Formats: sequence, structure tokens, C-alpha cells
Amino acid sequence: MFTAIRDKAQKWLVWAIVGLICVTFALWGVQSYFQGLTKIVVAEVDGEDISDQEYRAALEEQRALVQQLSGGKVPADYVNSEAFRRQVLETIIDRVLLIRNVSDQGHRTSDKQLTDLIQSRSEFQRDGRFDATRYDLALRNARLSPLEFEARLRQQNAVDQVQRGYLESAFVTNREVERALVLQMQEREMAYLQIKPEKFLPEIVLSESAIEEHYRTNDARFRVPEKLRVEYIQLSIVDLARKIEPTEDELRTRYENNVDQYTLPEQRHASHILITAAQDADAAVRETALEKAKTLAAQARAGADFAALAKEHSGDIGSAAQGGDLGLIARGVMVPPFEDAVFSLAEGVVSDPVETQFGFHVIKLTKLVPQKQKSFEQAREQLAADLKQERGEELFFDQAEKFGNLVYEQPNSLQPAAEELGLEIKQSDWFSRDGGPGIAATPSVVTAAFAEQVLSGEENSEVIEVDAGSYVALRLLERKPSELRPLAEVREQIEQELKVDAARKQAVELGEKMLASLRSGEALSTVAARHGVSVSATQKVSRQAAQGIDARIVDALFRAARPAAGATVYTGIDLAADGFAIAALSAVVDGDPAKAETSLVQQTRNTLLSRRGYDDFLSYRQGLRDSAEIVIHEDQL
Repeated sequence: MFTAIRDKAQKWLVWAIVGLICVTFALWGVQSYFQGLTKIVVAEVDGEDISDQEYRAALEEQRALVQQLSGGKVPADYVNSEAFRRQVLETIIDRVLLIRNVSDQGHRTSDKQLTDLIQSRSEFQRDGRFDATRYDLALRNARLSPLEFEARLRQQNAVDQVQRGYLESAFVTNREVERALVLQMQEREMAYLQIKPEKFLPEIVLSESAIEEHYRTNDARFRVPEKLRVEYIQLSIVDLARKIEPTEDELRTRYENNVDQYTLPEQRHASHILITAAQDADAAVRETALEKAKTLAAQARAGADFAALAKEHSGDIGSAAQGGDLGLIARGVMVPPFEDAVFSLAEGVVSDPVETQFGFHVIKLTKLVPQKQKSFEQAREQLAADLKQERGEELFFDQAEKFGNLVYEQPNSLQPAAEELGLEIKQSDWFSRDGGPGIAATPSVVTAAFAEQVLSGEENSEVIEVDAGSYVALRLLERKPSELRPLAEVREQIEQELKVDAARKQAVELGEKMLASLRSGEALSTVAARHGVSVSATQKVSRQAAQGIDARIVDALFRAARPAAGATVYTGIDLAADGFAIAALSAVVDGDPAKAETSLVQQTRNTLLSRRGYDDFLSYRQGLRDSAEIVIHEDQL
């Protein structure tokens, strides 16, 4: 419990890959690139043209975005599919309608709002503050002028205002929340069986013709992927810092000007006994806990073994086993009341009870480690590292803009940038769209390498930010096309795939047969025994507690119709490579909203509000479509 306070809190993050973003920033205002050019029109929205150039640019931006978000793991056939291309066009159409409508409604973004938006974006910040160099480089990589980018941002923010309006004005009634909780907390009584493909594998014999046919008809799966080698230059703080050698005078000057940085702070070794009492507990409970803490403090001062008292009475399980020992404590680690008490005690002294949100603590200071200043020699290594890092950062920021300019303005070679900045032109190993060793282990580098401007062999890539202190630019060195692997090389793989597929089909066939027997009235145990399949014990399952059951089985279970009293509903579930399952639903027990924890009630309400607000926004957007005249020229897609 309390020992956990010593660790810095970490907020959990959920990272989800989106296959396609419906209204993405990448698509706003692309048409500004192409004004004045002869246009091929792919669609018209109330007479406003969407040009082929705008559409193609948006398509490439969206492909790059999806690949970047997925770490390069989205299949090429997906981002090149007709469905993907059509969705990008639909997104542009939505954007045109939304921008026009929000403008008509008078939504605007002031200059002050625009400045705040730009400076608050993390991609333009360094160490939490806006960085003009990073901003300029990002716009240059996107081939945007500040005016074009600001126009996009104004448009996006105006649409965001409208969307937020729908999201924040949504409401749900208590009755709706209760109905949702009834379903959310519902339990279903069930048993299930699973027919695994492995059961049939020993019986399967493959013909040579089947192997050859599979090889011919699935040749795309047995190809060595296209691979590249690139040459690249890298500007990094680490490399720049490595070349710097501070002088003795510089080291001593830094030491004298920053003595505090090379001082070990005071630390205190303490033990404690925690008598737990929740902050919202009634007064009697808290008074009882306080009196117990006072008694233990008196016993410790009278000579009782503090460690023994902690082992017997402390509610902090983690430290109690160690006699209440919390180890060395520095400032800024514990909660303030506890920390203030620790740093006010003399060595060997036991405190009065100290109240925190965890209860009441009796603290003993077992050892005081005073502040200690490092000598110059002791700090020398750290001094050198700090100076090298500081100078490296200065050089990096000085050279970053020049790096981007040279790469962009001299697109046919990396040599000018390398010579001007003293950088080595390096070469990568072979890598595919799935990445590779060295520099190709970075997804953004791989995405840039397979961009059309690089694949053509005629241009440098855009400048790629590998991390906060490293930029890379590359160009094509060699390219190996995809080629079909010989049948002999993939025979074992094909045989395994065909056997598994055949076994899976047999598992499904047997499952369907068993399901028919069950629905005709036979008992689950009888049918399972006849086919040598085991059945799980009957158990209650909820959406929150699935008891380790395959999520696909649980999902099918909660989709099944409620059985009549005394009856059983049987559901078959195709588990793909895992075979076939049958779930036997025998009873449904609805949840009781009155027993729901406050956190679950709030979570359910928030979920309903989000869905309602987003649905309202989608209805608004669909209304714009319904009232618009949209013409799509399919032959131009």
C-alpha cells in the first residue's frame, strides 16, 4: 500500500491503430497546392470541383498516415484497395460540406486562438515549449507554407467547435443509464465445448496436385517482398555531442557556477507503522485508529521493538514484513504530511501519529544521511557529459534548419548537405516494408523510404524525425523487386496450411452436426461423449468476468436469445484457426443497477453520452450530404 507512494505514478495509455480516420487533419485544404492548374475533376459538391490532384495528394497523405500509425503493419493491398480510395474521396466530400457549413454558421478562429493551437501542439514542442525550428521543419517536410498550414488549422478548429458542440450538448436520462447497467452487469449461466482442429490433423493426407494448386493460386503469399537499400545522413545530438571535448577551464567554470547540481541531497532512512483509516470513514472509526496509533507510538518510545510492532500492527503490507522499513527517502517522494514529519525528526526519534489519506502513521527516523557536495574530481565525468550534451543540443538546433533546407533544395543528392554539415553518408542493409535492421527498425524511416518520391530514385526523402534529438534524410541506393519463392522452399509451409485448413473445416462440420443433434433435443453430455469432446463445467459469466473463456465465445453467448424457463439455447461459434465451439446458455440473470459501483455508473453514463453526441454529429453530417448535390466521376478514381 503505502510503499507504492515511493514510485512515481504512471498513467496508463491506450494506443489504438486506426485503419482510416474519417475526418483527418492530413486532408484539410489540400486543394490549395493545385490552384491554377488544369484539372481533372473526380467529384463535384454543389458545383464545387474536387480535382484529381487534390484527390491523389489526399490519397497519398492518408496512406502515409495509416502506415505511420500502424508502424508500417497495414497490408499494401488494403491501402491500395478500391474501398480505401473511395473512403478517402468520401472524406474529402465531407470536409467540403463541413467547412462550408461551419463558415455559414459564423464559426471562426481568432489569431490568438490560432497561435495557442499551434504552440500547444506537441509535435512543435521541445521540452514542453514551442520550438520555432521544429515548427519550420515540420511544415517544410509537409511541403506547406505557414499560410497554408494556418488556413488548414483554422478550418479544422472551426469544424472541431461544431463537433464539440454536439458532443458536449448530448444528454442521457437516469433511466437510460439504468437500462444499460442491467445489460452491462448481466450474468449468463452456460457450459461450452470446443472442437479443436488438432483432433483431425493425423488423418489428413494431401495430394501433390492440391499442393501445386495452392502454390499457383496464392503466389502473392509466397513471394519475397520488395526490398530496398538506402543511403542516408543523420543529424543527431548524440553524434554532435560525441565530437565535443570540453577544456579543463570549461569544466571548472561549470562546476563553480553549478555547485548545487553536483550535490547529493539530504536523505533519511525511516520506518513506519500504518493504522489504516479511510478519509471518508466516520469519526468513530478514525478516532479508534488514532488512539491505536498513539498507543503504539508510546510503546515504541518506552523501548518496545519498533520492527516487531510494525510486523504485528502495520496496515502497510509491503513494509510490515520488513519491520516497517521504507529505506532511504529523499524530498519529493512521499506525500507532504508524511515527508514533512520524516524531515523534522532527529535520528532515533519516534513521531506522534501523522495523518495522511491512508490513515495514521507512527514514524521512526533510523538514520540521517546529510547533504554531501561532490568534489570537482568526483563530478568531472558528469560535468563533461553535461557540457557535451548542452553543446550538442546547441549545435543541433543551429544546424537543424540548414539540414532541412539543404536536403529539400538539393533533392538529387545528399552530398551537399553531408559536406556542408560534416556528416557521413551511410548505407543501410536490405529491408522491406516490414522494416529491417539498423536505421530501418524505425517505422517512419521505412515509410519515407517507400514513398514514391524516393522509389523513383530521383529525390531525397523528406526530413524524418527519428526522435526528439535526431533527424534523418535518405535516398534510394538499390531496389530488389518482389519475386516468387520456389515451390520446394515453401512446400512445408503449404502442407501445414492445407492440413490446418482441412482440419478446421472438419472441426466446423462436426460442430454443425453436433449442434443439429443438440437442437433436436439430445443432451449436451451425450452428444459430446459420442464424439469424444469434453464439456466445461456450468458457470456464470459476465461481460466483466469472462473466466478466461475465449472472447468470441463470450460475445456469441451474450448475443444469444434468452432461453425459456427450463430450456437451453445452443449457439455455434466458428473460431477460425481455433476450430469450432458450442455454447449452451441455460439461464440469464439481469444486473441490478442499485448494486453498481459509482465508477461503473459514471463510466456507463460517459459511454452513453459519447455515443449519443457522436451519433448526433454523424446525423448532422449526413444531413449536409442529403441536402447536397454530389456527383462522383467513377472513371477518374
